[in-house]
Amino acid sequence: MDVSDKNNNLVQKELDKYKFKLVFNRETTIENLLKIKKILDDIECKFYPGFGTFLGMYREKNIIVNDSDSDLIVFEDGYDKILKNLHLFLAADLKILRNNSGSILSFHRNDNYTDIYPFYFRNNIYQNGGYKLDLIHIEKESYLDLFGVKWLVFSEPEKYLEGRYGPDWRIPTPGRCADG
Repeated sequence: MDVSDKNNNLVQKELDKYKFKLVFNRETTIENLLKIKKILDDIECKFYPGFGTFLGMYREKNIIVNDSDSDLIVFEDGYDKILKNLHLFLAADLKILRNNSGSILSFHRNDNYTDIYPFYFRNNIYQNGGYKLDLIHIEKESYLDLFGVKWLVFSEPEKYLEGRYGPDWRIPTPGRCADG
């Protein structure tokens, strides 16, 4: 599927994700996250590192070595800002790898990709498909200094991580999928 902005203007022809050799590289992943963070900050889009990305940032103060991608969580209004500003990502050499109808948007650069998950407020909880985010984790702003910048992160991070990964979240488990 070709990728269009909110005004239905074509911004990029669909990439064939099977043509890419996606190889995890920690340094490239960090570079990509920093590029995306700068754009999101510039367009005033509130976001959080999510899933294995947050787990690694909090537990290891780094990106998990055996993770396959990086993940960010935005809310509905932030997702709309991203769609209105896709040209900024393309100008930063971040190509759109996938855009699945409001459930996930993936940016690809140098054989690594970052997934952006829009969460929607429904029934007193933020969710994206089967993923849920309790309000307790976003009521207060918390920050983590990492990679030379300040990241907005979930409040009560250890409760979040235990709820997501179980009581052994502190123990790295090679081969375990980082999304839980």
